[in-house]
Amino acid sequence: MLKSKNYRRGSFIAAITLLVAIPATALPTSAQELFERAETLYRQLEVVDPSGQASSWTRVADAFADVAVRYPDSPLASQALWRISWIYGRRARSGDDAAVDRQLDIYRDLVQRYPASPHAPEALLRLAIDAEAGSGARAASLYSRLLQRYPGAPQATLARNRMNELVGANPNIETAGVDASAPAAGDEPDETSLMATSSDLARLIGVRHYSDRTHTRVVLDLDRSVRFQTGEARSPQRLFIDLQGVDRPARLPGADVRGREQVISIAGEAVARVRVALNQPGIVRVVLDLDDSARYTLFTLDNEGKPFRIVIDVPTAIVAARVNSERRPPEREGESISEQLGLGVHKVVIDPGHGGTDPGAIGRTGATEKQLTLQLSLALAERLRAAGYEVLLTREDDSTVSLQERTDFANGVDADLFISIHINSARNRRVRGFETYYLDMALDPSAAETAARENASSEAGSMGDLEKMLESIMKNDFQGASSELAASIQDSLVMHVAKSYQNVHDLGVKTAPFFVLVGAEMPAILVEASFVSNAEEEAWLKSAAYRSELAEAIEIGLQSYVDKRRVTAFSSR
Repeated sequence: MLKSKNYRRGSFIAAITLLVAIPATALPTSAQELFERAETLYRQLEVVDPSGQASSWTRVADAFADVAVRYPDSPLASQALWRISWIYGRRARSGDDAAVDRQLDIYRDLVQRYPASPHAPEALLRLAIDAEAGSGARAASLYSRLLQRYPGAPQATLARNRMNELVGANPNIETAGVDASAPAAGDEPDETSLMATSSDLARLIGVRHYSDRTHTRVVLDLDRSVRFQTGEARSPQRLFIDLQGVDRPARLPGADVRGREQVISIAGEAVARVRVALNQPGIVRVVLDLDDSARYTLFTLDNEGKPFRIVIDVPTAIVAARVNSERRPPEREGESISEQLGLGVHKVVIDPGHGGTDPGAIGRTGATEKQLTLQLSLALAERLRAAGYEVLLTREDDSTVSLQERTDFANGVDADLFISIHINSARNRRVRGFETYYLDMALDPSAAETAARENASSEAGSMGDLEKMLESIMKNDFQGASSELAASIQDSLVMHVAKSYQNVHDLGVKTAPFFVLVGAEMPAILVEASFVSNAEEEAWLKSAAYRSELAEAIEIGLQSYVDKRRVTAFSSR
């Protein structure tokens, strides 16, 4: 009986996963239909898995998010956000620590975007209660805002009482002019945005830059972590970054004031100047005027004790020319719902290829792929952990792990990304460089050959069996995200390694039927990091300095992929 119940539960959750992953063209065409569909999935999964532990809960959240993304002006949009906050609250209670931050993000978006929603007072109250754990002043500011905006709401009484307690414990706390001891029912609500006071806004405190013959690096220093949105414009080439929740900057070091803009001139080949201006209240726009190459990587640094930094690396034309633009995946017509929401990446599984009884490729001097991939993966894991990611490896020693076990491991721990690390080999020993793969059918003979070599140790069926399997998964929800992750890491490998090493070749982003990527329930890629069959690259790979360079490049590529998608949740398209 128990076995039957578990079977039904697993089958039902799988069915929900398939329903939510229906292509956008098959989705209902009204907010009401979308909401009802998501609500049906929510109610059914609530019965099947009340604990909130099933990974399918995040897909149901995506279904509600589709309402807010596609119909942001519908009254159902705020209701959908409220449902999402419930889901992440349920996930948080089940032990998912990352869900706590996601729930708070939903509350912030709901209050900012839908201040007239009946759920806004409760969302603001919960933000204030959460803030009490860190800053009494911040909590009091939020309670004050709730009283100003929603004086007649049921939450106002609790907000007034809790603010009284905070002010009583610390009389120096500012309350934004609100008399917490008396009701404010006759007052007009404050119609300013959630970030109404300068004390609540982050500050851009500096724009630093460095240029050499290979690239220009621009660093934006802020006094705290912020959300931001990026975009590109052409004729001339420009990259803009909209910093959310940032006050009008004071005079920046090295800047010239030209009208409403501050301009920092840069004597580099890749970037001509950086322009900074207040785009609208609470949003500061930073514009980089680029040369014609328009290649760049963007990532953030948030080390304790140091300012929050947004780092943009733009290669010079010489380095950018090494990026093979023709070997990039086609532009996708749309992003997955998770990407539109910008829900972030927290847990990464790194898969060191081969191991144990399977040495993988072997160089002329005896360097083995299994040893090099483990060394590189351990270096990458250390860097990603230092950057704040939770990192797990499919193997941490010279053990044998089947290809199926590697993907199953990533699925079992609910990884957000899966990166399989390999070292390439070719019969032509002059071949060198990097190539990065995501799952699909091979489009050229060299990709098919590489897949066949990497699949050789698999206990799975024939390549013909795999082709039949791929027919049912080629339109999976993660193919677009996987291709973009592959492109970001491939670009970073070429552009960053080329700064220190000569004769770096870009072999492109490719597709191939790798067994190790089949069935991954998250964006998944396979990196071929240099050729052990090439004498010079084998010598480099045996060097800890080169492996460290590779690890840094992969980390930057991953962070660039994440940060380029840190758009404000539910922004209209």
